[in-house]
Formats: sequence, C-alpha cells, structure tokens
Amino acid sequence: MQPTSLAVPQGGLSRVDLLRAYDALPLTSAGYNGQGQTIVLLEVGGFIAGDFNKFAAMEGLPGYNLSVVGSASTYSDETDMDVETVHEIAPQAHLVFLNILGINARSNAAVYADAFVFASKHWPGAVFSISLSPV
Repeated sequence: MQPTSLAVPQGGLSRVDLLRAYDALPLTSAGYNGQGQTIVLLEVGGFIAGDFNKFAAMEGLPGYNLSVVGSASTYSDETDMDVETVHEIAPQAHLVFLNILGINARSNAAVYADAFVFASKHWPGAVFSISLSPV
C-alpha cells in the first residue's frame, strides 16, 4: 500500500483518492460497494437534499438510499460532507440520517449514548458514522 499524501488537491479529492485515503479501494475493487449494509450517521446539522442529487450525478454514483429520522433547523456543511463521503465509499448502502438533537437527555454524553442505543435497536448490525460536535 502506498502512503497517502496529506495535501488535498484544488477542488477536493477524486473518488479514487477518497477511497485510497480511507483504505477502501481494495474493497471497492473487489466489488464491495455497501450492498446489504446500513450506515447510521449521527448528526446535529441539517442538509440540502438537492445537493446530494447533484453530487451523485457529478461523481457518477447511483442515487441515495437515504432515510431521515428527525430534522435539523440549521444547515451544516459538515453534514453534507459526512453523507456524501459515506455515499461515495459505499454507494449501495442504506444510509440513515439520525438527528440527535431531538434526543432529550441529562447531558451531552447521555445524548450520544441514547443515540447509539436508539440506532442499535432500530438498525441492528448497522455501521455508525459520527462526527463529534457539541450538542
């Protein structure tokens, strides 16, 4: 395996560069593209669905198989980036956007713990994606 450069080219990473950065290129080269998998993204910000469609078309990817649980009142480019990155790595996976801001808990740590319990109950065996940020 070649070392990955830390420099990001102008305009961002290509799909191959992204797969290489996440060491997923061997999987996609072998035909693993997320088929039969569910990935739950624990998020605190909202997204613009039209951006996802444009991104998939631009990258030559299939449309999103995305379920939305909860909504966020504010847009977050971090959420867009998270969902697009996961879709680019596993374009056949079922993605679940789970807004954790709707979880009432006694502390920030409890919000995350409750979110994992909720996701585990509703999507057993799912892969979790989380970008930690204050809730």
